[in-house]
Amino acid sequence: MNFFNDGTIICVCCKERFHPCHIMISSKNIGICSECIKKFEAIPLFNPLEGAGKVSYYISGYYYNDILKQLIHRYKFSSEYALSDLFSKMLLDRVKDISELHEFDFITSVPISRKRLLKRGFNQAELIAKKVSQMLEIPYVNCIHKCRHTVAQSTLKKSKRADNIRGAFLADS
Repeated sequence: MNFFNDGTIICVCCKERFHPCHIMISSKNIGICSECIKKFEAIPLFNPLEGAGKVSYYISGYYYNDILKQLIHRYKFSSEYALSDLFSKMLLDRVKDISELHEFDFITSVPISRKRLLKRGFNQAELIAKKVSQMLEIPYVNCIHKCRHTVAQSTLKKSKRADNIRGAFLADS
C-alpha cells in the first residue's frame, strides 16, 4: 500500500485510490478513504463512575460492522501488522478530546492466553494500546493477566461470551 506518483494511496477497506485527507498513517502509507470512514459509527465515550472509582473511562472505538470485522480479521489472522497503526490512529482520534486525558495514570490492554499468543505471534490489543500510549505519552502498564485459556470469543454466541471469560483474568492491585 504505497504512494503512487500522484500522491494517492489505496484505501484498506475498498481498495480504491484516494488522496490522503482523513485517517492516514504516513509512515506505513495506509489509510481509509472519506467514503469508507463514513461507514464507521463511533461508540460514545462511557464514563461510568464520573471519577468516583478506580476507572475513569471505558473507551471503545467504533461499533462492530462488516467493514470493521473484515479489517480486524485481516489484522488478527492474516498478519497485516500495519493495521495496528491505523487502529491506533483511529482510537487516538476518539480519545484526543477527553479533557482529563492528561490525568490518566496509564493505558493497558486485555491480554490473550499464552497458547493463543504462541499461535498468533502477537497480542493485537497490546500493539494498539502501546502505540496509543506512545502517541499520548501516557505509560503502558501490563496489569491484567490471563490466568487460563478460554475458547475464542468469536466462536461463541453473545449469550455465552461472559461465562467463557468469567474468572479468566487477574488484575494487579
